[in-house]
Amino acid sequence: MKEAEKIDALFAPLDRPDSPGCAVAVLRDGDVVLQRCHGMADLERGIAITPSTVFDVASTSKQFTAVCIALLAEQGKLGLDDEARAYLPELPRYEAPLTIRHLLQHTGGVRDYPALLGLAGLPDVTPAGALALIARQKGLDFTPGEEFLYCNSGYVLLAEIVERVSGQPLARFAEENVFRPLGMGRTAFSAEPVAGQALAYSPGEEGGFQIDMEGVNLPGDGALKTTLEDLCRWDRNFYDNRLGRGGPGLIEQLVTPGVLASGEPIGYGLGLFLGEFAGLRFVRHSGTWAGYKAELLRFPDLRLSVILLSNLGALDPEAVSRQIAEALLAEHLPPQPEAEPAEVTEEPPFIDLPEAELEAKTGTFRNRATGRMWQFSRHEGKLVAVSGLFFEIRPVSRTHFRAVGAPAAIDLYYQEGPAGRPAAIGWHVAGQEPGVLEPLELAIPTAEELAGYAGRYHSEELAATHEVVAAEGGLALRLGAAPFAAPLEATAKDQFTLQGAVLDFLRDGAGRVSGFAVSLGRIKGLRFEKTATA
Repeated sequence: MKEAEKIDALFAPLDRPDSPGCAVAVLRDGDVVLQRCHGMADLERGIAITPSTVFDVASTSKQFTAVCIALLAEQGKLGLDDEARAYLPELPRYEAPLTIRHLLQHTGGVRDYPALLGLAGLPDVTPAGALALIARQKGLDFTPGEEFLYCNSGYVLLAEIVERVSGQPLARFAEENVFRPLGMGRTAFSAEPVAGQALAYSPGEEGGFQIDMEGVNLPGDGALKTTLEDLCRWDRNFYDNRLGRGGPGLIEQLVTPGVLASGEPIGYGLGLFLGEFAGLRFVRHSGTWAGYKAELLRFPDLRLSVILLSNLGALDPEAVSRQIAEALLAEHLPPQPEAEPAEVTEEPPFIDLPEAELEAKTGTFRNRATGRMWQFSRHEGKLVAVSGLFFEIRPVSRTHFRAVGAPAAIDLYYQEGPAGRPAAIGWHVAGQEPGVLEPLELAIPTAEELAGYAGRYHSEELAATHEVVAAEGGLALRLGAAPFAAPLEATAKDQFTLQGAVLDFLRDGAGRVSGFAVSLGRIKGLRFEKTATA
């Protein structure tokens, strides 16, 4: 195939006896038309990667957990719209029902257990411990069905539901109902390494590679061990299903997009992302755990699939798979009409604004969705944005500004508030969902205020107690009995940040600090109550 040379060139740097690598397959109509193995499965013992090398595929596992749930539904042992508490009575009664479908489609609002472990200061957890941790959460990130937020906790709960309904652990149920019928003899859910498994690596600090196989790894949301050969068998079943009752019904369930309570569809089915690439429908899921990377990408209308398994932590499986797809799909894309040469201009039609209007655009803002802080200020007569990156922004109109010298096309749309100050900024970055930047009034706490924050704080939901301590004119947070405290950065009044986490301190009716609520990625508003002062 003529695309093979382009694909091989992507992996040429890995074809060495001193590098981890990957196994790649391309399938058309269920037949393997390209199969390549690059690099080493074990650098110390000089073992090369082969099609039968075992990899941990991390979150690519979720589709297998989902198909187990779908098979149980087909058997009449559960319903996808059953409330999760019917099978997991230890879960709290939330304000609205949390269903199995919500868990499958990441629309339940359950807090993500890996982030909970980090906030609790715990390095690892067992499946039973993760279930107990999730069940202790009294709140959700949002009302079930109202939003989509990718969440590993839902699939830990689904693994437990499989066991309670079938009477078998997920690993055994999947073996008997999925892997064995499809001849996937080297595939199993296992938190521990298995025979023939590649070691995973990340780049070493002083060159070379170091083993990277640490971290939480629970069956259900991850921990599937499999091979390139077995995933080819799995892919064939996508087009000619032999599981359960057979026929296309089971697969159709997996690839039917979920719908929010508002009626808005989401790009996720049951354990699979759904979308379009170059106008073609795709079904995919990637996986990343420690130094393992995986991607299974399908274009169902062309009956074309790409499978990528890697033990190199620096590899981006989704990006590389897209590059492979671009090489494969060139002949399927409609020819593009030759456009007339467009007039080239070095910059858009910027305008000049009075100094007072530019000054009114300065200040500190926070991205409402990500929590990232942005500082807009005047520098050498220009209006600049700073947040790790540094670039100029120039006015296209009084309320529309555009970035100059930024790594991506960025447009800012100012909503004017009192005294000409921005009430908010619409944040549009090419290739990303639009966002909103909200103004913050930076606060520099006094020594007396810092002393008021210091103390011990306890979370019943985490069963953890942390300490806020005064340190070098600021604050620091010590997790549990950790030997060190990490510095907190003051932002707005009663608000501090730490490595992406936002801590909002709470006050009682008398104005005393009574606790804090922490938000971090897939966790929103987890409360700690102050139990003692410093």
